[in-house]
Parts: sequence; structure tokens; C-alpha cells
Amino acid sequence: MDQLNGLYQLFIGGAPLSVIDDKLVALVGGGPDNPNPVIWKIQPAELAGRNAVVISTEDEASGWVNAKPGEQKQIEIRPLVTFETFPPTFPTDEVFLAKPLYDGPKGAFTLRSAADDGLVGRNKIEDTLARPKAVYANTDDRDAFVVAVAVET
Repeated sequence: MDQLNGLYQLFIGGAPLSVIDDKLVALVGGGPDNPNPVIWKIQPAELAGRNAVVISTEDEASGWVNAKPGEQKQIEIRPLVTFETFPPTFPTDEVFLAKPLYDGPKGAFTLRSAADDGLVGRNKIEDTLARPKAVYANTDDRDAFVVAVAVET
């Protein structure tokens, strides 16, 4: 898989990802109170290893953080810490490892937190209401994967 690098709309379980109250959610259902899906910037975290990425909002004002490594906690969206190196270095709770589901073009992959190897996804068992669902680092859904659709600039 080519390294993910650029702007993407991300999906888990077919639902686009967004932010509510500084937490990562999957927009299940089309409720009128749902926020718009977020355009995410994925950039390599080269010093963290192969397929290591940092995921931020398009304007890079904030990004994904595994705030409680080792626990099943919702991914937080907050300002990222960048160490002034070249290339930039990030704390492990801000780095995720993208593993492709198949060889070929970018698209479907699993994401694991570099802080604790926790798989990113929704809960295996959720209510059936059409409302936003929490996205966790260290999910119990072992079949969780993310789909990235490139956004044309």
C-alpha cells in the first residue's frame, strides 16, 4: 500500500467520521442534528515506523489522540503536540498504524494506536438507533476497519 498522505473522508462501518464534543464519532443515520462529516488530513509519521500516520483536521488545528492507552476509551480530538524535528516527531498517543486489508490501491485498512496496539473502531454491540456512535481506540470489534476516500483539492 502506498503511504496514506493527503486529505480524506474516513468511514467506519459505512458511516462517515466526524467530531462531537471533541470526541470522534461515526455518523450513523442522517439526523438533522448531526454535524457534517470532517475532512481529515493524514500524514506520515515517518520516525514512528512504516505505515505510521497522524490524523488531523484539514486545518491541522487538532487531531486524533488515544487519551487513555490500554483502556477502551473514545478517541479525543484535540490540539496535537509536535516535536520540532525533521521530519516531525509525535507522541505515541497521537500516532496510528495503518495496515492495508489487501494489496493494491489505498482504501481499506485497519488502524491501531501506536501507544497500545489498540484497534480503532466502534463497539461490536451498539444500540440500533440512527445516531452518532463513539469511535474507540481498543475496540472490542475485531472486524473493525476504516475506508479512506481521497478528497480532490
